[in-house]
Amino acid sequence: MLTHYVSNESFWDRDRLTMMKAKKVVVLRNGARRKFEKGFPWFQRNDVRMPEELGQGELVRIEGQDGSFLGIGMANRGARFPVKILTTEDRAIDGAFFRERLDAAWAYRSGMDLESNAWRWVHGEADGLPGLIVDWFDGHVAVQVRNAGMERLKDIWAPVLAERTKSVYERSDMAGRKEEGLEEVNGQLAGETPDRVEIFERKVKYLVPIKDGLKTGHFLDQRNSRYRFADRVKRGEKVLDLFCYTGGFSVAGAVAGAESLGVDLKYVAVETARANAVANGVDVPYVQGNAFDYVAKEAEALGPYDWVILDPPAIGKTKETRESLKWGIWKLVHDALPLLAANGKMVVCACTWQMNVDDCWEVIQLAAGDQGVRVVLEEVTLQDLDHPAVAHFPQSLYLKCLWVRKI
Repeated sequence: MLTHYVSNESFWDRDRLTMMKAKKVVVLRNGARRKFEKGFPWFQRNDVRMPEELGQGELVRIEGQDGSFLGIGMANRGARFPVKILTTEDRAIDGAFFRERLDAAWAYRSGMDLESNAWRWVHGEADGLPGLIVDWFDGHVAVQVRNAGMERLKDIWAPVLAERTKSVYERSDMAGRKEEGLEEVNGQLAGETPDRVEIFERKVKYLVPIKDGLKTGHFLDQRNSRYRFADRVKRGEKVLDLFCYTGGFSVAGAVAGAESLGVDLKYVAVETARANAVANGVDVPYVQGNAFDYVAKEAEALGPYDWVILDPPAIGKTKETRESLKWGIWKLVHDALPLLAANGKMVVCACTWQMNVDDCWEVIQLAAGDQGVRVVLEEVTLQDLDHPAVAHFPQSLYLKCLWVRKI
């Protein structure tokens, strides 16, 4: 269960003095009205008519062509989706607004038995806060700001988080901010964040490199898949964990009695993975290297493997780059299939909404056919419950892992 959440009412009395009000108007064209009514939080350039003078990320009133009020949003003329909706209420965006959204996000997760002291507190648009990601690590939080509007509102929401946490560290150092005209940012917003924060998932300990790891430091969305893997792997089985990052799957497997090996290109990932193995009292060798090269040239010498975990980064997050991601997954599956022992299992993950389950299965089928290998699809796991996939925003369902067996 979720714990350690503290509300400071006196802070909120002060914070009500800090607010931003939308003054300029964006008009929603009639053709986009149905999209709005279904709750989709983004609008494209041809969906809206915007004023000529508009600050980057400025709050705007959204109105219909008949002048009716529809909502308050954040506007950025240069973005692919220049208007993002914050609320359908006619209100100021102040501390009280963020308090309500944070409370609702926390309450939603309060009934989840995640068996951990780390979880995603705010999942952007799925929690009514477009472009804001907040991950909770035993009281320390890591945040990502993905659009200009939420960047502009930082002076309002950051103090809210500071009052409720041990520390707040920003990890907005991702390339996607360029689309919003923003520079990459990495730094302390409040408190003092340790270099490594220790968390647990069931009986497995992980050290989270919030400051210098990937994204917010730990892939919380894979928690349920790590649990499922730990339940299925058997003592003595051999596991090859490619793109292992800080050893999420390989350490969990080793704790369950498997013989794990991890490969990752990043130095900080490999060093943290080694520390995680030590923290759990298991022996896991880690190789710093390119996973594509390793699986093609070196992995065979230590095989065959009972499990191969393929969890590559999302190298194609747009429609235009989807083919590159599909080719990358095909290449990994194609080269890894011969390494599997008879009846061996492979977990193939894609962390972008641009690839659905059917796309992933098609790529696996092609790779298996090219190798002359028969495989069966046994199950599919998705992002864990604290990363809600909401019906009105298809992009919120992004992670899928296909579990296949070589027969």
